[in-house]
Amino acid sequence: MPVLAGPRDVAKRADQLKLAAEFGVGDDVWSFGPAEVLPAEQIRSAAQALKEPAERLVLEFFWFWGDSFPDEADGDLALGHLALGETAAAVEIWQGSAMQGRLAGLHNLAVYYHLQALELEQQESPAQEELIQLWFKALRFWEKISGNDELWSRLRDRVKRMADARVTSEFVDQMQATLPEALAKICAGLVLSHARHGRLDRASLHAALVTHIHGDTAGSRRALEEYAAPIARRIDARTVEAENRLAKSTHTGLEEALALLRQCDDDLRLIDLLCGRTADYYVEVSHGLVDAALGCVVAYQRETQDDFGCLPVLLHLLDKAALPELKSRVSETFEAIYGNALVGGSRPPMVIDGGEREAAMDAARAYQLIVDSILPGLDQLGLGESSRQMYAARCGVVERSRDRVGYGTRRHRAGDAGVCGGVVVTGERRIARVA
Repeated sequence: MPVLAGPRDVAKRADQLKLAAEFGVGDDVWSFGPAEVLPAEQIRSAAQALKEPAERLVLEFFWFWGDSFPDEADGDLALGHLALGETAAAVEIWQGSAMQGRLAGLHNLAVYYHLQALELEQQESPAQEELIQLWFKALRFWEKISGNDELWSRLRDRVKRMADARVTSEFVDQMQATLPEALAKICAGLVLSHARHGRLDRASLHAALVTHIHGDTAGSRRALEEYAAPIARRIDARTVEAENRLAKSTHTGLEEALALLRQCDDDLRLIDLLCGRTADYYVEVSHGLVDAALGCVVAYQRETQDDFGCLPVLLHLLDKAALPELKSRVSETFEAIYGNALVGGSRPPMVIDGGEREAAMDAARAYQLIVDSILPGLDQLGLGESSRQMYAARCGVVERSRDRVGYGTRRHRAGDAGVCGGVVVTGERRIARVA
């Protein structure tokens, strides 16, 4: 429908679409028109939106203009081609117009490439290079016109012609100031959508586009953190709920830690995609999650002395971002629990002879521990693909280090005693206790 279509044209078009819906057929020759049947509610909603002046102005901004916009575009060749579904012919005209620096051509190419990119996004597996090119073409044209005084002057003229007190020239000023933010929000929404569907390459593309749109690092960081904030609040709420349940029953601590990490895995991955794993915001959110999960595991181990059950969670936490002090606590706790498990767990104690026989038994126990407790943790945790890969890599590190890590009987000889990060080490057994 033409950008300046009046109330009668809008009503007529709505009736045409409703009739097409009743017969179950698409009804649109216009380029970018709906080829599929539209639900009646969607048709009513679109018609109603065009009655709201501010919303209509935004919709007009993101649609194709005649060369004389906001004057009527009678006889505009490019729009005539669009009305016949001849998109390529219209684009050719706009490209020639844009080369001459004409505003309508520049504006319409921005809209065109943006629509093309969004349509390609609907495909399950589009050509990545084509998708990238379309997005960068769209953003390049938006950048060319965003600071163009003529563009915003034409919109203010359009507001005057609307003659509706509900929309003023100040609204145009607001549109101009927030255009980069509006474009970035579209890309941020696609980051979240693609990440939830496992399309991480496309999610990463749009995270990069958000940074490109904002230009400066600080502005980009603030925007990405704003998009990540609802996800972070969801993670925080889950940690509080887990800690509240733990306070009532420490016996369920391992179950709480597993559920918490499983529920938050995808959300933490989304924040990683938006902000980056090294960003302070990501580290802060991850730190809270790690602290809560570690607290659950430690409380459970104190209650049950089940070293074996705790190992998968602790191994997973080793790869989570956190502040240095907490990272050290996680590492020390894992080492202590791993040492306990090597000698048979916190109870009953195992008495091991010294010498070569002791070393051979250490290696055998370490291997059995990996097979019986650590590797099954991959499925027990129920993590997403990225976290599963990191956990599997950690399993390999533990396996390669089993001779070195099997120090439960060699490093601490009978009669020695010490404290390692809240873990009491006594004689040949290393028994986890939390102060």
